[in-house]
Amino acid sequence: MRLRTGITAAYAAEKLGELRQELQEPRNQADEPFLNPRSEYGEAISLKINAYLNWAQDAETGLRRLFTDTDLADAVFADRYWHIAGLHVGSPYGTRIINQEVDHQDARLAEAIETLKQWQELGERPGALLALDTNAFLQFRPYNEIPWTALAGADQVRLILTMPVLDEIEAKKQGSNARLKKRARKILPRLDRAFGDDGRVFFQIEKDGIPMSGVTLEILRDPPGHRRSSTDMDAEFLDRCEFLQSATARPVTIVTGDTGMKNRARGSLGGLKLLTLSDDYRLKELDPDDGSLGCSSGCSSIPRVQQRLTDSPRRPCAKG
Repeated sequence: MRLRTGITAAYAAEKLGELRQELQEPRNQADEPFLNPRSEYGEAISLKINAYLNWAQDAETGLRRLFTDTDLADAVFADRYWHIAGLHVGSPYGTRIINQEVDHQDARLAEAIETLKQWQELGERPGALLALDTNAFLQFRPYNEIPWTALAGADQVRLILTMPVLDEIEAKKQGSNARLKKRARKILPRLDRAFGDDGRVFFQIEKDGIPMSGVTLEILRDPPGHRRSSTDMDAEFLDRCEFLQSATARPVTIVTGDTGMKNRARGSLGGLKLLTLSDDYRLKELDPDDGSLGCSSGCSSIPRVQQRLTDSPRRPCAKG
């Protein structure tokens, strides 16, 4: 399911609940004839069949207003719908097949509502929602070395790792860029250990074994059956951020230092916010502790060494 821009998970769940309630009308109707006032021939049709066909038409319209994908709406007009539409009043198995279809549609709506409620839970924990772009993981200091609460201007921060970003980091591990390959191979085991094998979705970030106050990292997993709308991982990342914003009814801020991503975020239909990481947190080209990979503990000594070299008086070379 993909919520339309401006549609929250709570609102969609409420509307699906109404459709479930309305679905009980065809279940409770008798398979008795009534004169169809719309027919120029004055033929009788079944109350039960007509009630179900009316529900299906209203449901299809309502579902298309809630979701950009059409899976739920299209399934309303599956094979059994057309079979019901062709039934005659008093068909020996009419009531049975209509009630079977009512049960089927009710179960589908119930499953969708449960998914939407899970999405609602994403917004229940406090904290500013900061979605990290791949660039933030690969080109900047480790996430436990950045003062997130100060940058976000919030007491609590939830860093979000989306699946497109995780997949991109995984791809870099096998890529041709030696620097990014090495960086990815450092990040992935750390994330794997942090999330563990017990299915947890978030953890409190620690620095030197001490919890960072008010900062967690969580993974936004794709829901079962999710189909990516694009092979463009930037577009898919923005899509997941817009989904998170719709599901939680809370603002989502994209964290990046990449110029292309910043411009794409500014043009997003969902009105996503943007936090540009300062170059102060960018990994350096040369790090004595990590080959070519940036700012660990030894990095800060480089400017001091360079300054001492600059300040040292030049001495004439010895002849000889």
